[in-house]
Amino acid sequence: MGLFSKKIYVCSRCGKEYEARIDVNGGVCDECYDIQRKEEKAEKKAIKELEVLLPGYINYGKNYLNKMYSSTELNEIIAQRNAIIERRKFTSEDVKVNSLPYTEVMSFIQKSWPILNENREKGHPIVGHTLGAYYYPGFFMPECFDGTIVDTDEVFAVFLTKLNKISDGKNDGILCILLTSNQYIPVFGMAFVGKISFFSLNKFRSKGGREEVIELMTSLCPKLAYPVCEAKELKKIIKSEEVMRGKMGKDFTLRQIRDAEMNLGIFASSVFAKGTAIISPAIIAYMGYALDKPNT
Repeated sequence: MGLFSKKIYVCSRCGKEYEARIDVNGGVCDECYDIQRKEEKAEKKAIKELEVLLPGYINYGKNYLNKMYSSTELNEIIAQRNAIIERRKFTSEDVKVNSLPYTEVMSFIQKSWPILNENREKGHPIVGHTLGAYYYPGFFMPECFDGTIVDTDEVFAVFLTKLNKISDGKNDGILCILLTSNQYIPVFGMAFVGKISFFSLNKFRSKGGREEVIELMTSLCPKLAYPVCEAKELKKIIKSEEVMRGKMGKDFTLRQIRDAEMNLGIFASSVFAKGTAIISPAIIAYMGYALDKPNT
């Protein structure tokens, strides 16, 4: 048999035998190859349409979970987000934030601005906002991952450390890290600023500010498996346990604590300075809430 004689191959997709001198279709027959190309093209189009309102999930998955989502997974994300929105909305109206054509996204956002103002005028609940996240009893929205939402029931641990960039002799940058059972947003951070008293013995920490953050997080997260505490305290507790509470692995959790203490990765100061979310406030509006600073 010559080097370029035809050989018999078996299609890995349909099981049919086919002849080819060189298998250039990756183990599939010509008919299945054409079908596969059409499916791949349709998949790319579906992903492009779905990811328009999911930039935060795409960003988080790509940069921190080493994950590129398929259209099926993106639909699962939308379903999960909609479930949280429906469960935590203030309005009685049906709220679904599904995929939109790119040309309609700005319309979706622009229509939310007067709704936010109207909600505020009507005295609807105001969603809190700090560096890194929007928050309200029932949900968090990490601001640097626009369009994402985490149910407060999913948070099982919260710890505090210092955000160096906004800390000085007068201000204590309090980096608050939340560990969750949400598979798409397993960990995220938000920051607060505590004032350091002139008479404080510790010129680098605001005792009152940290106590307020601990009280706030404890009140917001009803299903904590650990008390809200400083990073070093949580590290000590976890290392002493044979089996860690919550659904997160011990090594992964300890790595998050280490990165947070060093302001690395997802906890770097630069992550919190990536601009203002635009999809998250829109979702807040359609959920029936208001924000501290109304849009104009």
